[in-house]
Amino acid sequence: TVVLQKEPSAFACSTFTVDVDYIIDKDAFGLIFGASDTQNFYMWQVNASTDTVKLRPHQWIKGNASLVDEISLSNVYQTKQDAIGKKSHMTVSVNNGEIKTYINDELVDTRQVAEFDFGGIGLRASSESFRVDNIVVKDESGNIIHKYDFDEGVRCDFNGGTITDGMLSVTTGPIYAKDSGLVEAAPMLRKEFSLSGNIKSARLYATAAGIYEMYINGAKVGDSY
Repeated sequence: TVVLQKEPSAFACSTFTVDVDYIIDKDAFGLIFGASDTQNFYMWQVNASTDTVKLRPHQWIKGNASLVDEISLSNVYQTKQDAIGKKSHMTVSVNNGEIKTYINDELVDTRQVAEFDFGGIGLRASSESFRVDNIVVKDESGNIIHKYDFDEGVRCDFNGGTITDGMLSVTTGPIYAKDSGLVEAAPMLRKEFSLSGNIKSARLYATAAGIYEMYINGAKVGDSY
């Protein structure tokens, strides 16, 4: 049986964590989460455009952005030079509307909002630029739901950005993860089968009218497209 299907959309869960490594190249880094669509989401920005680096939580409702708060990160970054060009780590932990934000493992903000599902994940820049890597989403039991890294030099998981030194570089946006359900994903052909006996060698023949990627048992096969 061959099954034709879309990539799965993001899971519905109101308790989750998002981890991401980031480097600010110019001014700020922005992480989108809790996106029900491209007009409604939360965006947490680490802003280093002034001497005092700040966490600036935003919320988009029906395409209209509002700045929720500004929190000094002087306990993490003494000056903007401590934030620009250096790798940092953000953790956003959401528990039924309670959002805790950690920068380099230090709790910098706790706030309560209306309960929301994870929805989808993305990245946002306007005049800013930054790089990200090792984006991991876990459910309430600590199971990994989504994991994105860019070591192979391709940005196949996101619908924008470029790869720079094994990281996804973002200079415009927003962009979204393709498996978030927020972007039109390519169809997927899947075939389940069983083999008997000892396998000495195997060869796979595949072609497509455009770009494709082939996986067997979850592992990518070959380096052709």
